[in-house]
Amino acid sequence: AGLSWPRQSAVDFFRIRLHTIGELCIIPVGISMISKLSPKNYASTFMGFWYLVWAFSHYLAGQVAKLTALHPEEEAFNSMKYLKMYGDVFLYMTAILLVLSLLLLLLRPYLRPVLKRVE
Repeated sequence: AGLSWPRQSAVDFFRIRLHTIGELCIIPVGISMISKLSPKNYASTFMGFWYLVWAFSHYLAGQVAKLTALHPEEEAFNSMKYLKMYGDVFLYMTAILLVLSLLLLLLRPYLRPVLKRVE
């Protein structure tokens, strides 16, 4: 069985706080890397792209949440149905991330000289 309600709420509270602290730690590092690695003439443009990427990632997180949301009012809770749904969503996410990783790996020879020119 699951945790009792107050205990589960405390666990959820600390999960959310841990996620928030992680975001707060990664944002300054990303901003620092953008300002360091971007050409001086385009620093503000790349900073804008950084914030657009963050916005898009939050949009994608919302879409994943919609795909994996439980809808107990529609029908009786069927754990096997939701297990298949979660498996499919995370399988697609894994496949997309693997393709993007391979694409970045193929682009690596072209990106390396660009990054070496950075002071």
